[in-house]
Amino acid sequence: MTDAFWMSQAVCSDADPDLFYPPTDGRQSELQIRAARRICRDCPVRRPCFEEAFALPVVMDYGIRAGTTARERRAMRRRLQAQQAA
Repeated sequence: MTDAFWMSQAVCSDADPDLFYPPTDGRQSELQIRAARRICRDCPVRRPCFEEAFALPVVMDYGIRAGTTARERRAMRRRLQAQQAA
């Protein structure tokens, strides 16, 4: 699946992009993360979105992608690197 194809199929393409870039903390951040996750939850292209956000060697360090926060993706990457090192 090419990037252009899956991106055109993303549910978020009709949403306000700012929703996926919440403030770093506080109640507003929490509300935006929940709202973005609701959109991502049923998206038919969630997997390629996640794969792009998590692609090694670069992990997207900002925004909500495939329902995950940058902090969650960093933690996943650390766990994966630890597993690969073992």
